[in-house]
Amino acid sequence: MVDLSTLGDGFRRLQKLQKDLDNLELNEAIVDLRSQVMEMQQENLELREANMRLKREAEEAKAADDFLDSLIDVDGYLYKRDENGKPVDYPYCAKCLKHPDGPFKMVRQNEVYSRCPNCGQKFAAAKDGRANSSWPNS
Repeated sequence: MVDLSTLGDGFRRLQKLQKDLDNLELNEAIVDLRSQVMEMQQENLELREANMRLKREAEEAKAADDFLDSLIDVDGYLYKRDENGKPVDYPYCAKCLKHPDGPFKMVRQNEVYSRCPNCGQKFAAAKDGRANSSWPNS
């Protein structure tokens, strides 16, 4: 027959096991929550990086738009303006204006035409807003 003290010891062991199991479940829940927090922190970091990239791209786009707005169109050629709004220097290549390494200002090829240093296209455009009446021969 089972004595009362053995039964009491068994009951105490069961209570201890239940407490240990509860602690184990609690610890598992804590580990799970920590994992979720780490995932959220990673997502937050990725979102911050994307936000910074988008802000930088928006600033670059605004600067490009401001640059385009600062140019003056003379017979289809885009020139920088001086303080009086007059065209200055050689025009920019319209084809390469938005090139990642551009914009490219045309360079004087000869008295008849200018050439883009990037794409090589020839233009009947000269310095300070002067355009030639005939296109160059290739």
